[in-house]
Amino acid sequence: MLLKKIIILSVLSLISINANSYATDCTAKICDGMRLPASSQIFIGKGYANVEVKTLNDSKYLFLSSEGDVNKCSVIFKIQNDKIESSPTAGEDGKLCNVSEINDYVVSSYRDQGTWINDVYQVLSGQPWVLLFSDFCADCQQVKRVYYKDGIRSHQELMSEGDDYSARKPLNGIVLVQKISLYSQPDEQAKTKAYLVKGDGFKLSDMSGDGSFYQIEYTASSGKKMSYWIKSDDFELK
Repeated sequence: MLLKKIIILSVLSLISINANSYATDCTAKICDGMRLPASSQIFIGKGYANVEVKTLNDSKYLFLSSEGDVNKCSVIFKIQNDKIESSPTAGEDGKLCNVSEINDYVVSSYRDQGTWINDVYQVLSGQPWVLLFSDFCADCQQVKRVYYKDGIRSHQELMSEGDDYSARKPLNGIVLVQKISLYSQPDEQAKTKAYLVKGDGFKLSDMSGDGSFYQIEYTASSGKKMSYWIKSDDFELK
């Protein structure tokens, strides 16, 4: 069984609500009457030369942005009491791009070596930004979501199609044949003694590069959570 291709629309269609910007008079030294911090000059010198003030979740930020055709990336500084903070709030890693607000979250959307990535942040007033998860689309044949906890990769799962990240759902499968073998790796030579039987259900968490194997997660009769690989022809979506 070939898994239905999951299509992500262009990053431009994903960004439905852009950060609001002010009509301000900005230079590399002063923006909206506020002096830029010394640290901003480092980023301006690296090509983040487009200077403007924008709002995200009702808070004001100084945006230093690049002029990329695909990835318009930014380094941003929080503004409080009409003063720009000295250290960046986000974007120092070069991965805060095409920034938008969607459903009260901040989304960074960018292309990295053929893969579209959407990083979804929780932004609460007076608190550091929290990266909740990242959606990955390689050649737009799947959407893999990686979750984070305290900045560390936690777990991942495959999601349903759609350009609205909040509407995507985890994909679950069910065994089609009487008995299927489980593999420790997406490789014919990695066959184990473990197996599932017809009707057993599981979650999909990853796919091999050629689409012939899928990584699954399920709960054994002992209550232990297990993770293996199965062949794509041995199951269908629930």
